[in-house]
Amino acid sequence: MKTRIPGFLIFLTLISLFSSQAQIDNLLVNGSSTNFSMVSGDTISWSYTVPIGATATFEFWLDVDHNGLVDTTIDKKRMTYSQTDGGGTGLPDMDGSVNGAVTFALPVGFAPADYIFSFNQGGVTLTCTGTVTPLPVIAHTVSGHVTPPPGKSAQYLFMQVKRRDIYSPSFWEGLTDSLGNYSIATSADTAGNPWTVSLADAFNPFQPAIISPANYTITLDGNPSGLDFVYLSTAAKVVGYFKDENGIPITNNNVSVIRFMTNSQIERRTTTDMTGFFEIDFLADDLSDDDYRLASYYSINTDYNLVGVKMIHGLHPGDSLYYDLVSYYVNSSIQGTVRINGEIPWSPVTLHGSVYDTAFTFTRCDSSTGNFSLPVSDKLYNYIINPENPGGFYDGLNVQAHPEQTGVIINLLCNPSSISGIVFNDANQNGNQDGEEAGLAGWYIQLSGATSSLTATNEYGQYMFLNLQPGNYTISEQVQSGWEQTSPSSPSHYSITLWAGNTENGRNFGNRQSGTQIDVLARWNLVSLPCTVTDAGKTTLFPLASSAAMLFNPELGYEQQETLKIGAGYWLKFPSAQTILFNGSPIPTDTINVKEGWNLIGSISNQVPVESIMSIPGGLVTSNFYGYGEQGYAISNTISPGYGYWVKVNQDGELILSSLDGGLSLNKIHILQTSELPPPPPGDETNENNTIIPGEFALNQNYPNPFNPTTIIRYQLPINSFVTLKVYSTLGKEVATLVEEFQASGFKSQIWDASGLPSGVYYYKLFAVGQVQGTPSRDGILSYTDVKKLLILK
Repeated sequence: MKTRIPGFLIFLTLISLFSSQAQIDNLLVNGSSTNFSMVSGDTISWSYTVPIGATATFEFWLDVDHNGLVDTTIDKKRMTYSQTDGGGTGLPDMDGSVNGAVTFALPVGFAPADYIFSFNQGGVTLTCTGTVTPLPVIAHTVSGHVTPPPGKSAQYLFMQVKRRDIYSPSFWEGLTDSLGNYSIATSADTAGNPWTVSLADAFNPFQPAIISPANYTITLDGNPSGLDFVYLSTAAKVVGYFKDENGIPITNNNVSVIRFMTNSQIERRTTTDMTGFFEIDFLADDLSDDDYRLASYYSINTDYNLVGVKMIHGLHPGDSLYYDLVSYYVNSSIQGTVRINGEIPWSPVTLHGSVYDTAFTFTRCDSSTGNFSLPVSDKLYNYIINPENPGGFYDGLNVQAHPEQTGVIINLLCNPSSISGIVFNDANQNGNQDGEEAGLAGWYIQLSGATSSLTATNEYGQYMFLNLQPGNYTISEQVQSGWEQTSPSSPSHYSITLWAGNTENGRNFGNRQSGTQIDVLARWNLVSLPCTVTDAGKTTLFPLASSAAMLFNPELGYEQQETLKIGAGYWLKFPSAQTILFNGSPIPTDTINVKEGWNLIGSISNQVPVESIMSIPGGLVTSNFYGYGEQGYAISNTISPGYGYWVKVNQDGELILSSLDGGLSLNKIHILQTSELPPPPPGDETNENNTIIPGEFALNQNYPNPFNPTTIIRYQLPINSFVTLKVYSTLGKEVATLVEEFQASGFKSQIWDASGLPSGVYYYKLFAVGQVQGTPSRDGILSYTDVKKLLILK
């Protein structure tokens, strides 16, 4: 018996089978089908299945109300893309195969928030919710404010700081708050400078209003702030559709309008929607009679598609212009060779191929052969080929060619280039030629690379290499005997890539005479002789000093010296800050005689840590070692070549300074802290004991500050006084009494050890009262009080 199946049941069965195949399925986002989680900056990945070769639409929403459902009246759309199995326009299918399985993965710096991923294909929509959490360690923040159009809310705008796509992640994002403020957090990876700050992907939720500026270009260093944007009224607009040669919309693709002028380039861009529609708005300042180029530059892959182009001849207030852009598929090529001055190019030359008012393509020639293959479409015929020519370096005629044409010759002429610089005496070793630093004549500079040459500097230290061809070059100097190169330091040469016609100036070389250098101030300085010299006369070593060399004699005080001796320290006054150079034979070790009490000692040719100093007899007890600088006396942990140092010892003996290893620990000195400072520098105004008398009371700021655990407090007394110096907490509680006694006039100091106190702010107070000599009445009594703040930081 035969059973007849009704025709409508067969039809329904076929529809059911077709529908079961023609839909998206098996969606996973970061491995989850329902809810994913990721840290900002990590990789976002997804996969799903579709009918072979099918295209799905992907939408990414900010879940404002956190309910996991897309509500277009509340939630904010971040992006819309298409994705085709096996690849095509839109997001790539990263397995590259037309197999019904679609994948994608990319590190992204999405703003921390809740999101919804939505995928649609064949009338079926799959969603996956997720959360992006903040960076665990924030290295930099980029911040600013967005002012929306009147009556609009600036909240939930996607702000982005972006670098080139070769870096991962290529962008970081942040959201504006209800006041329009935004802050974008980034990691410590700042490679790819400069970065661009703008609305994410030129997405504009307030069209036709336009944001100004379109973007900021920044160096991501520190925490750039104040990057503010404002929405302004539109003065003109260009609208249209972007489609491929078959009329299929190209979605979520960047479209831009660029105005090229001598001193002003304007660029405005947007992205196409799911129908391929675009709208680009302009401010009044963007408008002129100049030519503009409308193009689909940014997202089109020219290995598969040509860039769509239209020329706009002027934009004026009130214009609303319509242009369609068409992207043709690559199915042919134009092949040939590039020559520069008749030679194979030294580096790849970028070639542009354009069909006026229609399409644009480009390629690069091979640097080893000069050969090129320009991707084109055979639906267009006349292509004008010309080199990318920054700075007008090349001269040559444009070449017209056709699809499938081979043997095309692009002949270019390039203007000669040059390299120049100065060789100078870098006395202060800062790498720059300062006002008093002269050029060095007769120094040889070596050029190597595409061309080799040797030249000598002129009387001003200048050198120049002319008529150079494009190529890679290295510039180095031949350092003369008795000199050391200071710049460039690492590497000690310049590596230069010369384009045609460009000039490389400022390739300078700094040098200093070899030996020991010290810096002195415009005041008294402590100096010493760090090497054995032929002439140790003061006028030879320090011709610009304004005083004699003053040697300290523990029994007689300061004595003038015309010749310096190794091992001794000296006071010298200079009228201005300057650098002193010592040239001579090194002193690796020295034994210095010291007397009980204060001694002014010298140095050797190398730095010596004070804890490594040995003594005869062994274990000599000393004070700290004191140097003298901008803040006056300061404890020094190292004896540096060329400087002098004060030290107090408990008995006569010898100190052994050595840069050599060795020595028993029993022979090393024992350093004990003391509140006493060394004698002051020689002075013109002295009392009967040959010490400097200050002209007024004063309490100085402690040094160092902040400190841990010791600091020096200095004060001065113009007359003999009873002195109280105490330290208080912020609550007024006395925590230390440093001085409470009668003291003679002079410059005073106290070392305070705050080891037993916690970190925090404290106050120290000086009270002094004394009577001026020769005035027995009460009118001759002077008193002084001052309070200063200090900080213990442990």
